[in-house]
Formats: sequence, structure tokens, C-alpha cells
Amino acid sequence: MIQVSIERLQMVLDASFSRETSGQPTMWRSDNSSYAHCGSAALVIQHCLGGSIVGAFLPPEWRRKLGIRSHTWNKLPNGQILDATRSQFPPGFPYKDLVDGRLGEMIQADDITEGLLANGPLAERFEILNARVKRTLLSSGLG
Repeated sequence: MIQVSIERLQMVLDASFSRETSGQPTMWRSDNSSYAHCGSAALVIQHCLGGSIVGAFLPPEWRRKLGIRSHTWNKLPNGQILDATRSQFPPGFPYKDLVDGRLGEMIQADDITEGLLANGPLAERFEILNARVKRTLLSSGLG
């Protein structure tokens, strides 16, 4: 794990997101830079801060609207929920219902890290994003 504040890690992640690290590169836009980064961002956060990764499948109507089928976020060792890509959702999206399990279908696993890493393209995006984050943190004297 890396000793870094949540705020600093979020700032570095936001600056590191790109079309190359998005799960939907053709739909990625710089004004919504966290779009389709939930899996890779959750893996970076877990790598830096520990904890587990949880997720849910979006209901069909939101899958069509957003172009993504699932969402993942972190549960830190102290039980705090951290979602570095919450900003990708538009106003009116029932985010709290999603993370509370009242919208869509929760992914049934205590920690879905292995499943994320087994996805070759996602694992590659994680490696790129993680390297960027580590490089930035190390150059600023953190990590």
C-alpha cells in the first residue's frame, strides 16, 4: 500500500484518466474524464489504500443511456465507501440506489478483484493507469 490521502489520490487519478485508459474509448470525453474507468480506478485505489472492490450491474435502461453495463467502487479497510468515478454519472442518475443495492443487481462476491484482473483489456488499462498514478505520486514525494 502507498501512504497517500484519499483527496490526493483522487486528484492524481482525475489527472491520469484518458481515452487510452477508458473502457469505452470511443465514448470517452475530456469533460467526463472518469467515464468507463471504474474497474481500473478501483484496482488502483485498492493497490494504494487496500480494502475490497464491490460492484453492481446497471439495469437495462441505464445501460442503454450510459453505454456501460456495470459499475465498481471501493470499500476501504475502515469500511468507508470510495468511488473515484462517481462523477461519470449524469444528474438524475440514482447513484445512491445503485451502491445501496436497490438499483440493478449487485455483483455477488466479497471482492471482485480477481474477476477484474482476469479481464485482459481491463488489466492492461489498470497497468497503464497505475503506472501513471505511481509516477505522479513518486515525483511529488508521495508513495
